[in-house]
Amino acid sequence: MCPYYVGRIKTLAGAGVFRWVTDVNHNKRSYYAIDNTLLYIEDVENNKPLI
Repeated sequence: MCPYYVGRIKTLAGAGVFRWVTDVNHNKRSYYAIDNTLLYIEDVENNKPLI
């Protein structure tokens, strides 16, 4: 695995992110906590937060 992704995964885990889902049809990535609470949505194409 690429060192960039290993560092990013450790950072996401430290922030409480349990999983993320990328919707390529709508260019969105959603991050969820272990209890399935939506934490954050970002625009993948423009790298901007949506919520």
